[in-house]
Amino acid sequence: MAVLDDLKEKKISFSLTYFGKKDFDTSYTIKTLIDNYTYFMNLVSRHLENINSMDDYVRWLINNKILNLEGCIPLIIDDDNQKLIRNLITRIGKNQSKLIGDIVKFINHNILDIFEYDSFDLHEATLNLIKNYQNGINKSTFELLFKKKRAYFLYNFDEFSKTFKNNIDLLRKLIYNDKPLNLDDSAITVQIINICSIISNYQDKNYIDLSNRVIKDIYQKYQILVEDNLNGNRPFELSDIGKALLNFFKSKKDSRANKIKDINKKLDKDISNYVLKHGVEIKQMIPVEKILTNWISQTNPAIRMLSLTHHKNEKKIIESSLSIEDTPNSLMDIFASNIPTDDYYTLIRQQTIESIASIGNALFIGILQKEKYYTTYFNDFLSVLSLVTKELNFDSDILEEGRMLVINVSMLIKNVIEKEKPQMTLQKTLSYNIEILCSALIESLLREQYRVKNEQVMYINYSNVTLGSLLNPDMNANGPFSKDHLLTLAYFLINSGENNDIGHNYRNKLAHLFNVYKSSLSLSTVCLLMYLLTDVLNTIYAGLLDYE
Repeated sequence: MAVLDDLKEKKISFSLTYFGKKDFDTSYTIKTLIDNYTYFMNLVSRHLENINSMDDYVRWLINNKILNLEGCIPLIIDDDNQKLIRNLITRIGKNQSKLIGDIVKFINHNILDIFEYDSFDLHEATLNLIKNYQNGINKSTFELLFKKKRAYFLYNFDEFSKTFKNNIDLLRKLIYNDKPLNLDDSAITVQIINICSIISNYQDKNYIDLSNRVIKDIYQKYQILVEDNLNGNRPFELSDIGKALLNFFKSKKDSRANKIKDINKKLDKDISNYVLKHGVEIKQMIPVEKILTNWISQTNPAIRMLSLTHHKNEKKIIESSLSIEDTPNSLMDIFASNIPTDDYYTLIRQQTIESIASIGNALFIGILQKEKYYTTYFNDFLSVLSLVTKELNFDSDILEEGRMLVINVSMLIKNVIEKEKPQMTLQKTLSYNIEILCSALIESLLREQYRVKNEQVMYINYSNVTLGSLLNPDMNANGPFSKDHLLTLAYFLINSGENNDIGHNYRNKLAHLFNVYKSSLSLSTVCLLMYLLTDVLNTIYAGLLDYE
């Protein structure tokens, strides 16, 4: 694969997948094309007449990625740079779309060769093409992909439902994978149950029969596993499967729901016994008053601010307490639970994140209880915010938004915290104002930090960068935030994890007023988000100190 080898040799980073106008990768793709304009102009000038080789296929994908950038041209800052991207698009010409048939044919004939090379997002680009042109993909191609990417097709069942609805044998192969069904992976099993729930509503007896057969198979194996679970080997993992089966049977008014309830009760008892024997939850006493007494005794405002969120590590480097590096393996991570996890956000990592954040949360609750504490904090906060804004030439609106935050927190203290019977609507209103301001300020600070670090190499307006991109360590590595730090912030602010189902998603819930009135508008959430904002500000300030 000469083209990809050539990119690798020249150390040109280029994803073959187009992720959308607002994704970080798009701005980096534009930068890459401009910085390596001669190389890419020579590449796209070799017009493709047909797709006969892997190099032809890769070149088509590169061309396709570049063509997708046409809508981004107005976002490019410099007119000359706009012209460069427009020149590449023009040079590719209109022949690209005429080769779709060749592309589909090539995928069908060479799917194994394509998946031998896992680099430059080649797999993802290919899967996107298969999704878009699935009507032309052979059954044999899907079957080969199921062996390599079974989880992808299970979790993207809805997007391939048309294909599966027309080919029950293909769906059967996806579910069974040419071998007896096992329950080793609880997440996969739960997804299969979800698929059975969907196909059981098809107006086709064959799909209903398949659903019934699969559910019966899972149900029987689940029963056996629970009965064999006397020593508590897999209680947490099996619990998710039990809940999914119960929901399925309830939705179908199936009498097996009663039996599953009994089995699940037995499993709950196994879980309780496991917790009693091994322990799961770590509780800690936080000496808030002692910590705050030491905190306020410090005379330097900047050091006082930093001490709320940062510490010196073994190398005497100032780092955030939220920069949580490798968490130790734990028995807890052997088992699954009803809490979504992935390889990074393991159960023990999530509990560590929550534990550290709870300390910061408690400190800010303590700060808001006493006038000497909160007046000191307000002064320090605005002082550091003003210094950072001035020294790094941040948008001046950030400082005014910081003052708005202080005013709203002061109103919360006077009208809610210091009142014996505060009015509930006022409390919720002020809590919302503070939480949304904290979220907005965090995003603004991260965006300005990104701009300052990258403005010399940016070719696209930084205002289009999303919070998800700013918290993506692969996209925002050039700054004072470590990978673990960014992923911890992401855990609280947005949907995180491989399936975007991990974390609190506070920022998006607040922005869209999604289920926030009862669950998020509280003193606890106010203080957590104030802690996160202080952490982000302090990290940028600490980076400024290192720079100086």
